[in-house]
Amino acid sequence: TLHFTYLHPNDRKGNLGKMVSLELQSILALKSYTKIINSSIEDIKIIGENIFDICTYILGLTLKLFGRIQQSIMVLEIVLPKNADKTDAFSNGIRFHLINDYQLLIDESYRQNSYERGLLFSRKILGIEPKSFSGLANAAIFAYKLGNIAESEKKIAELEKLYPGHPLTLIDVAFYRITKKDYKSAQKIYGKIIKNQDTP
Repeated sequence: TLHFTYLHPNDRKGNLGKMVSLELQSILALKSYTKIINSSIEDIKIIGENIFDICTYILGLTLKLFGRIQQSIMVLEIVLPKNADKTDAFSNGIRFHLINDYQLLIDESYRQNSYERGLLFSRKILGIEPKSFSGLANAAIFAYKLGNIAESEKKIAELEKLYPGHPLTLIDVAFYRITKKDYKSAQKIYGKIIKNQDTP
């Protein structure tokens, strides 16, 4: 029997601890130990790799809970390449936490006006989820702030294609029209935003 010991912050009622425990119990159940073939050497290799992945997942999660986001990213990015199957729930858990880590640092980058850093993590989100609304919207803004107009235009075009009616897409597109001095088009888009807000 394997026992995993880990440290994490908690709240007064212990709800956070229960949540962490439940998540880790779930990933332990999801990580397969049954893909065993005839060779005992291969058996040991498979089990060893699974244990490494689980320990790395636990470390990445607990680092995030302690606010050590950059370290959490470094750890989770180690196991991401070999857990790239989007139909696998364990792999999806890694991607979920990585994207969440990236988003936390994107938010921090806005506050610190660190546009290059924000664009880096926006691109990382898109590397995992190419159609991510957050990744596209943030990349468009950071690229524009850095003067990379071509990349900004490309991301806005993708937003228009994938999320044409989303309010934030309309705001991004309207702003882009203003930068091109297409004020009439921008006004129409802002009118559409207002109309959508007034619609119950």
